[in-house]
This record gives sequence, structure tokens and C-alpha cells, in this order.
Amino acid sequence: MTLAANEFDLLGVKLAGSHLLEAGAGTGKTYSLSFLYLRLLLEKALTVEQIVVTTFTKAATAELKTRIYSRLMTRYFVSCWIAYAYALMTTR
Repeated sequence: MTLAANEFDLLGVKLAGSHLLEAGAGTGKTYSLSFLYLRLLLEKALTVEQIVVTTFTKAATAELKTRIYSRLMTRYFVSCWIAYAYALMTTR
């Protein structure tokens, strides 16, 4: 599957190495970073200490931290990830 330059495949991006996510305001960078962070926790079983995420400002860092925390604590989101992880385990 070929993506346009302005598209980012959250489920298709490889979870190895370094990645640069660069985009303008309001384009979903925080959403994408938090999604990838949670994929690393769940799919690669990495710990928080093993994942490095950087942003340009303290405000962006605070927003990202809040977003990740709220996603982890939301029952619906957790149940979706459990279903996703189960689907990954049963299709391999």
C-alpha cells in the first residue's frame, strides 16, 4: 500500500528504530505519538523506561503525558486494545 506524503499509517508503521513525526499545528501529532507509544507498550511489551518521546515545548510534553494517561485509564480504550492484542495473537 502506498501512502501520500501527507498520510501516516498508525497501524502500519514499524515499531523499530527512530522516527520523526513532523507536521503543522492541529494535524494530529499528539494523537499519533500517543497511539504509537501505546503500541510500543502493548505490541512490543516495552516498559515506560524503554521508550523515548521528545517534543519541542513543555506544554506539548504535558499534553502528551495527559493524553497517554487518559487513554490508558479509559475503559473503552483499554478494551479496544485488549481486543486488538487478542486479534494479533490469534492471527499469527
